[in-house]
Formats: sequence, C-alpha cells, structure tokens
Amino acid sequence: MTDWIQVRLEASPENSERLCAILIELGAGGVEERPRGGGDWPVTQPWERSSTAKLEDLELVAWLPASTEHTAIKRLQAEGLNPSIEHAAAEDWEENWKKQHHAVQVSASLRVAPPWEAQEGDLVIEPGNAFGTGEHPATRACLEAVEDLAPGLRSCLDVGCGSGVLAIAANRHGLAALGVDIDPDAVAEARKNSHRNNSTADFTTTGLADIEKRWDLVVANLYAEVICDLSNHLVRVTGKHLVLAGILADRWEMVAESLCPPLVLTETRRDGDWISLRLERM
Repeated sequence: MTDWIQVRLEASPENSERLCAILIELGAGGVEERPRGGGDWPVTQPWERSSTAKLEDLELVAWLPASTEHTAIKRLQAEGLNPSIEHAAAEDWEENWKKQHHAVQVSASLRVAPPWEAQEGDLVIEPGNAFGTGEHPATRACLEAVEDLAPGLRSCLDVGCGSGVLAIAANRHGLAALGVDIDPDAVAEARKNSHRNNSTADFTTTGLADIEKRWDLVVANLYAEVICDLSNHLVRVTGKHLVLAGILADRWEMVAESLCPPLVLTETRRDGDWISLRLERM
C-alpha cells in the first residue's frame, strides 16, 4: 500500500488553475480548493462565484504518493511557493477518508450506509465520484418522497441518477426502476451499487429526450437551471408524481413556473438552503 503526503498551498484566483495543473502533473488524483483559514463557500451552483466569497484567500489541498515528496517540493519551490507537507500512512489516509462518510437514518425503515458501517437491511452505497450517499439534504428529501409515494405505484424513473441510490430505494419499495445519467462513470457506479444491494434497478446513459413511456414516479435531484432546461421532457415522462430536489431556495419558483401547468405543485419543503418540490399530474 502506498503512503501519502498531503500538500497545502496558498493560492489566488489568478494562479489557482496553473497550480492545480502542476499538482495533477506531480501525481495528485484531484485538487481541493478551500477558503483559506477554514469555513465554507457560500452555497451556489458549481458554475457560479458568489461576490461575497473572499476569492483572494484560497488554499489548495492535494494528496500525492509519498515517493514524490522530494520532486514535488523542488518543483513547487521553483515556482516560488512554500508548500505545507503532512505525512500519512496508507491505512491512516484510508481511515481518514472513511471518517467523512457515515450511515444516514432516512426513516424508521431506511438507513443508507457505506460498506464499512453497513448493517443487515441497510441500503449500501459505496462513496465515490457519483453523487448520492444519503448525506446531502437534497438526496434525503428524494428518499423520503420515494418512501411516501411508492405505495400503489409501479414504476420509477431517476433522472440524473448519480450513485443510483434513489432508483435502488424505489426498487426496494417494489417499483420497477430505471436510472438515467449522461455520465457513463456514474452509470457504471450505479450498476455496481445495484448489484451490491441485490436490486433489479437498471441504469443507462440514454438521454431523457429518448425515454418514451410515462413513469408513475419521476425523481430528479438536479440543479434548478438543468431542471428548467429539461422541464418539457420531465412533464412528458411523468405519469403521476414528480419529485425535484437540489434547488437553491431563491430558485424554486422559477422551477415551479417551468412545470406548472400542466403539473400541479402539491408540496414544498426546505432544509437549510435547499428546496425540494413535489408535483402531481391531476
């Protein structure tokens, strides 16, 4: 097993992209951008930069194989940088990563857990690049809606399926479930999670525009702007219920207006900065 070093660099908006490229060239699988000194970025969509964020105070964090330490320090110092280096054994790095992901009790009958915390009966999701482990308010809102609405329904379409957790949960409630995502890596991960849970939920990269039939329940945990772009197709494939999440609080009315009519808004829920909507075809 490989030992690791954690590299921290101070950066600015002007040089962060170049420094990220250098870190990746040195062997980092990815680079995390944080506000310098801790704290959180304001909640925005990923393509936005809030004017209230102190973009002059950035910190870049990357993990590199320990064998590259000398080369990395030499290269970064040649750029006039003074990197902060911390060492971690492979098992420590793995344990630190695991500590970031825990089981989530969604309801009395549903607990979503990573494999290392899974108990009998849990819906097991391997945290990875695909979004959806049950920890985010938007994912929990969709899981709660699936549980509430599933009785009496036969089918579920999960649009932007990510890890597949929503389609797998729907399948547990007896619904024939299909998840669609434009990211082939997400679909591959969702299929693994489906197999891990002995689920018959299926997953595909087929675009929503090419989904023909109507589904009793459609769930879409997506950004507001994406939902609006897909609104005509979401209406077309919704047979009875449409559940939406991943919507920032200042944008839910824009989303509702793109779908109503012909759908009717039946419920709005808020969890922090996030809004989820339940709509119905009357």
